[in-house]
Amino acid sequence: MVSFFRGSGDFSASLKLVLTFWKYGFLSIFAYRTSFFMQAGFMIVNNAFTLFLFVLMFQKFGTIGGMTIEDYVPMFSFHAMLYGVVYTLFMGYEDISGYIREWRLDHHLITPKPPLLKIVTSKMSFSAIGDFFSGIAFLAYFTPWLLLDGGFVLRYGIALLIGSIVFLGVMIAYHSLGFYLGSSEKIADGAFNGLLGGSIYPPSIYEGTFMKPILLIVFPTYFAVFYPYLFAVSNWDLRLLGYSLFGAIVFCGIGITLFQRGIKRYESGNLVMTNV
Repeated sequence: MVSFFRGSGDFSASLKLVLTFWKYGFLSIFAYRTSFFMQAGFMIVNNAFTLFLFVLMFQKFGTIGGMTIEDYVPMFSFHAMLYGVVYTLFMGYEDISGYIREWRLDHHLITPKPPLLKIVTSKMSFSAIGDFFSGIAFLAYFTPWLLLDGGFVLRYGIALLIGSIVFLGVMIAYHSLGFYLGSSEKIADGAFNGLLGGSIYPPSIYEGTFMKPILLIVFPTYFAVFYPYLFAVSNWDLRLLGYSLFGAIVFCGIGITLFQRGIKRYESGNLVMTNV
């Protein structure tokens, strides 16, 4: 994590920068209230429709992959809230591969603040806030007793933090492949779909199939969603917490390392141009 803030001068300056980006991002919500409510509302409806389809399946079959509807809703909500956290606070990661391909990293490199930190916190998605609150609404409607359990709420918050770090690290890694491949936007889009797409199904359906190693290594859904979620609904299972933390350290480390080494290639390759 130290390299994430490298070039910042000190940690407090980097934190101030991040908070400034987020401050103006949230202020823009009030400036464009109609757009915000339309986008956020659409995502809530979209998530509710997807969950409704699963509710119908649970009503028909009773259990799916060993899960009841009361087991499934906290996982589906975790999926929605994870997306909401990352895309509300760190949506800028999507621009990394585009900046590399179009040689537009220059203005991030010539300022004293760390380029990766600036990029990932520089954009915010209005609709993602709808995803976050839809997760809370689903929990409140289907499993209200969980929200009254302080231990669950604390574990759920810890799990969301860990899952967000994994998600962000993985996506930074895939977008940073642009330094080595020239363009990695399509690859990163595929990784995004693989990472989140597999997380809406019960994890037990992947046991014993070729998909499990893929969802552990290539699209690490287990580390971003399944292990953190299972920790959240457990009674402080330290084994699951350990798996989750391992994933956060490894995949965040890979993402930062690929970006930092890519920056050196970018600079040593004489790609830096004055672009202010």
